[in-house]
Amino acid sequence: SFDARIAEAYLRCLGRKPTAPEIDRLRQFHDERHAQYAADASAAKLLVGKRATGDHAETAAWIATARVLMNLDEFITRE
Repeated sequence: SFDARIAEAYLRCLGRKPTAPEIDRLRQFHDERHAQYAADASAAKLLVGKRATGDHAETAAWIATARVLMNLDEFITRE
């Protein structure tokens, strides 16, 4: 499920569980990116690569979501 994937990503990237508002905001971001890449299949295919199989829009949306986590200050500078 989406929540389980986000929880796993948070544990791997930030070493903690996400809060409910964080999950909601990332779900919204992911859904927006999915709609964007579903409307522009060539952009999705460019992002995921030519050899990728399956739903390119979904994969591209997850790549964008992962990039959000890896660009957080909490990911870059751990205290």
